[in-house]
Amino acid sequence: MNLKTLFLTNNDCYKSGKRHMVKGIMVHSTGANNPWLKRYVGPDDGLLGPNPYNNHWNTPKPGGRSVCVHAFIGKLQDGSIATYQTLPWDMVGWHSGSGSLGSAKNANNNGYIGFEICEDDLTDASYFNKVYTEAVELCAYLCKKFNLDPLADGVLICHSEGHKRGIASNHSDVMHWFPRHGKNMDMFRAAVKAEMAKTDTPAQTGHPIIGKPTATVGQAKEWAKNSGATSLFISLADIFWKLAPSAGVDPVVAYCQSAKETGYGKFGGVLNETFKNPCGLKTKSGGSNSDPNAHQRFTSWEEGIQAQIDHLALYAGAAGYPKAGTPDPRHFPYLKGTAPTVEQLGGKWAPSTSYGTDIVAMMNKLKATKEPAPAPSPGVMYYVQTGAYSNKANADAQYYKVKAAGFDAIIKQSGGLYRVQVGAFSVKQNAENLAAKLKAAGFDTYITTTSGTQVAPGHEPKQAAKPVKQNKLLQ
Repeated sequence: MNLKTLFLTNNDCYKSGKRHMVKGIMVHSTGANNPWLKRYVGPDDGLLGPNPYNNHWNTPKPGGRSVCVHAFIGKLQDGSIATYQTLPWDMVGWHSGSGSLGSAKNANNNGYIGFEICEDDLTDASYFNKVYTEAVELCAYLCKKFNLDPLADGVLICHSEGHKRGIASNHSDVMHWFPRHGKNMDMFRAAVKAEMAKTDTPAQTGHPIIGKPTATVGQAKEWAKNSGATSLFISLADIFWKLAPSAGVDPVVAYCQSAKETGYGKFGGVLNETFKNPCGLKTKSGGSNSDPNAHQRFTSWEEGIQAQIDHLALYAGAAGYPKAGTPDPRHFPYLKGTAPTVEQLGGKWAPSTSYGTDIVAMMNKLKATKEPAPAPSPGVMYYVQTGAYSNKANADAQYYKVKAAGFDAIIKQSGGLYRVQVGAFSVKQNAENLAAKLKAAGFDTYITTTSGTQVAPGHEPKQAAKPVKQNKLLQ
């Protein structure tokens, strides 16, 4: 399958933003002799080729009609075959029309993805076989993504089959074309089932959502600070790094996604801090992006962040998901495993195809941020003590003796004692060197880490006594 993406963002269907739970797939064909994708998909991305009439479906109402499908299959400018996804798969399309059961029960409103195969003149077997194979591979891909069984009743049908069921308008596609080349929908469904059974799956590329933390919470806070985040958003990093690893989610993914969704905690859209919603999660029933009431309010930031993490884990296909008791209001089982990488969140979590790559760019900057050095601690200081006394007068006398011997002494009070100390050193060896000098001068010494509040000495005696060796140190 040659799958590419170009959402029809100007189409009124896309603008409506209505979502659905995918339950089936409806196959259409265009009914016009024009196999070129550029007729329906635009503007030109360099592969489609120019459409001189500019009559593609990336307009509010193509041809004056309210129509839009999730994908087209047809020819690129170079003649090769490709599939272009034109709506998010979980967005309601306008492709089935209504049948005998009415609009409320048509395929559009009941979870059907719809795609169109661009018709030629219906006689080219080579072209038919190529687009038929592409359609089989697309449906196998979608059935795997949304856990659909193509052989189950009503899951994979064409437009004409939908009409017979009362859920689509009276069109003949694709049964006016497939039989001309020896195919029918039963054969198509069987081919999709066989394609799903193939074991060779392409290697996953991109940045996985599931994994151990790829940066520290310190890096995250510094990155957020450097990015102009609010103090609240910076503080929320601790919660992300606490909760995400338990779900197997890399907290870097969740934190950067929250930064994108909230503008680094500044919000500014329809949500504000009172929602305690870190990622724009909507309520179960959803609604317009511009409607605040369509978005979930959480009772705490812990609850909101847990909901975001659970939603990411579900998209990534984490073990144990979907899970019971999650605060995630949109914990739909069909989402499981639909976006194992951050890049794949584009067009799924949010309509923009660059959504995931934008988050990856933020992740790369966060991981390149150096964690700030820890604030220096006061450290241990060593003091040379020549006496400790409960009586201040005794401390005063010792102080003047030490001073008379030529040492710069001070008196500190702590623990009910007056301590006569000399020097303060961060290196213990330096304290030991001074202690040796004091001992040589006749003083007993003691090296301690206990400091205290400095107090002034009393009046100096009229005649200071010569230094005498003390019998005992009180400590």
